[in-house]
Amino acid sequence: MARRNPGQPLEYAIETLRQTIAANLRIEPDRLKFGPLPDNGIGKRGTAGDHWQIHYRGDWRELPWHPEGPEGVTRDHVRQWHGVPTDDNRASE
Repeated sequence: MARRNPGQPLEYAIETLRQTIAANLRIEPDRLKFGPLPDNGIGKRGTAGDHWQIHYRGDWRELPWHPEGPEGVTRDHVRQWHGVPTDDNRASE
């Protein structure tokens, strides 16, 4: 998991990680964001606070948890957490 240099602004570290996650998932970086979850703000694993999110199937959804950190998430992990899109919705995958 990537570590932030203490002298580095947090925004820079978040953007760098966003670019890395996007490259690993082969998606545009604007489909990822870091912040509070919509609605109740509680993640699938019962976690609160800011989360990595992916725009998937027309909605912002929690990026799946991975033991190696968000840069370890694959497209298969996203599909397993949020379901496989229908053929009509595959463009937003």
